[in-house]
Amino acid sequence: MYKLCSLSFITTNNYNTNLQTLLTLIEETPENSLIVAPEVCLSGFNYDNFGKVCDAAPIAIEEIKKASTDKIIILTIIEKRGDEVFNFAKIFHNGEVIYERAKARLFLFGGEDKYFSEGSDDAIKIIEVDGIKIGVLICFELRFKELWKKLEGCDVIATPSWWGSSTNRTLQNAYKSISDNESVLCGCKRQFK
Repeated sequence: MYKLCSLSFITTNNYNTNLQTLLTLIEETPENSLIVAPEVCLSGFNYDNFGKVCDAAPIAIEEIKKASTDKIIILTIIEKRGDEVFNFAKIFHNGEVIYERAKARLFLFGGEDKYFSEGSDDAIKIIEVDGIKIGVLICFELRFKELWKKLEGCDVIATPSWWGSSTNRTLQNAYKSISDNESVLCGCKRQFK
C-alpha cells in the first residue's frame, strides 16, 4: 500500500537549492510513498534564465531517479527538446522515468505560450504503477472536463500546480468536479512567502 504525500516548499531563484530541498523532502517520506511536488518546483517560471534552467534539468532528473527507489514521484520539469522548451510532467519510479508528457494546455493569460511549446491531449493517459492507476493533469489542465474524462478509472490523479492564492476557489471547484470519477486526487501547489 502506498502513502500519498504532497510536498510543498517555497521555490527560490536557486535551482540547486530547490533540488536539494526537494530531495530532502523526498528522503523524509516513507517507503512506498506516492509523492506529488508543485509544478516547476525546481525553477519556477524563471523565464529570464531558461537556458540555465534547461541545462540543469538532466542533472535534476538523474538525482530524482536515484531518490525514487520504492517511491513514485510526480512533478514537472522545464526541458528543451530540439529548439522547443516544454513543461514536462514526469513520473519517476525505482530509478526510472516511467512516464512523461508535455503540458497540453498552456495558460495563455500567464504568457506560457510565449515561452513553452504545447504538448498533445493524446499523451494524457492512465499509467499503472504497482497496481495503482495514475493520471496526471498539470495546473491549468484541471479546467478542462474532456481531460478529466480521459482519466476516468484512475485510482489517483496527481495535479502538480502553480496556482496562486487568488485561484483557490477555482482549484476547489476543479477538485469537486472529479467526484464522479471516484479517484483520489493528490494535488500540490506552490508555497508563498
